[in-house]
Amino acid sequence: PCRVIVALPVDRDGAEARLDAELRVGRDAGAGEVVVLRLYGELADHADSVVLPFLLPDTPVVAWWPAAAPAVPSQDPLGRLAIRRITDATNCPDPLAAINSRLPGYAVGDTDIAWSRITYWRALLASAI
Repeated sequence: PCRVIVALPVDRDGAEARLDAELRVGRDAGAGEVVVLRLYGELADHADSVVLPFLLPDTPVVAWWPAAAPAVPSQDPLGRLAIRRITDATNCPDPLAAINSRLPGYAVGDTDIAWSRITYWRALLASAI
């Protein structure tokens, strides 16, 4: 079982700080729970404070940025809560530059899944050699 917490900053410029939450269990969530938090206004800048009460004690926390990631994921407020921080440079306009820009701020636990996407190509190359 696991708990997936999705924090979506919807409207950072909104005048009203608001939180819309949705809980999915059972069929929609598989063997765990999915908590979807939509953050509006000033609340969108404090996702870590909103997520913290939903974390389970003594369980590993993984932060994943499927699109734009912070320059230094381990220093991001959500990244500080996690033991593993996953980014994806594939969706950036210049993936190589995105990976290179994260190098100075690299910390143990940082992973970019762009590398894992080419696993089959790496295996094919290794078998050819």
